[in-house]
Amino acid sequence: FFSWVCTSLRESMFLQALFPFLFLFSLSLLLEPPSFVKKIDPSYLLTPGDSARLQCKVKGSPEIQVTWFKNNKEIRESNTHSMSFVNFVAVLDISEMKVDDSGSYSCEAVNEVGSDSCTTEVVVKGVFFLTFPVKFLGKVFLFLCVEKGKPLILECTFMGTPPISVTWKKNGVKITHSEKCSITTTETSAILEIPSSKLEDQGQYSCHIENDSGQDNCHGAITILGVNKGLPGKLIEINLLLGRSSSVGI
Repeated sequence: FFSWVCTSLRESMFLQALFPFLFLFSLSLLLEPPSFVKKIDPSYLLTPGDSARLQCKVKGSPEIQVTWFKNNKEIRESNTHSMSFVNFVAVLDISEMKVDDSGSYSCEAVNEVGSDSCTTEVVVKGVFFLTFPVKFLGKVFLFLCVEKGKPLILECTFMGTPPISVTWKKNGVKITHSEKCSITTTETSAILEIPSSKLEDQGQYSCHIENDSGQDNCHGAITILGVNKGLPGKLIEINLLLGRSSSVGI
């Protein structure tokens, strides 16, 4: 009997010690970590005295705590900085911007089971601030001839003063981000990717970039090669200087 009591006590103590971990594990399965469904605009170009609103939307299980940072330092409420988080929308309002307000701003969302963040670059140009028009570097599209079913990747690099807007078009119609087509824009590049190309994906593609000082375009003809026409079974890679004519012999 004494042995049974000791065993029962040990099992009870073990279960008591294990319970918090089981509870947290069960909680993590039920709760959703934060993730941004709409991120802050990639960049802002402002002049002294302007006001700026940085806004993003997050999803996840409550309670979500939102914190704003500038150059990795937490931003506090002040006469010129106000913050709100209502209906999963986080907002940072900055008034009477100064050149010193330039920097990297980020929003971090945290709950019990995870975290996520998004970042933007803010530039407040002073009296002697120089702006440079956008310009493509090389104007090269990769994979202009792609076998059906293979990835189609179009990438352009550029330079210029932010903010820079990027627009992709196919046969003159604007392309938007979707499950079929991924569009990625960084400070110096624009990438369009179709994971599995189809015959209807061929056509004339163009990329348009623009900032306050100018604009530039690049374009190219994309051909999707059928797999049942006796063609080689590998990807044909061509680097074509966009805007110039070229022919491909098959």
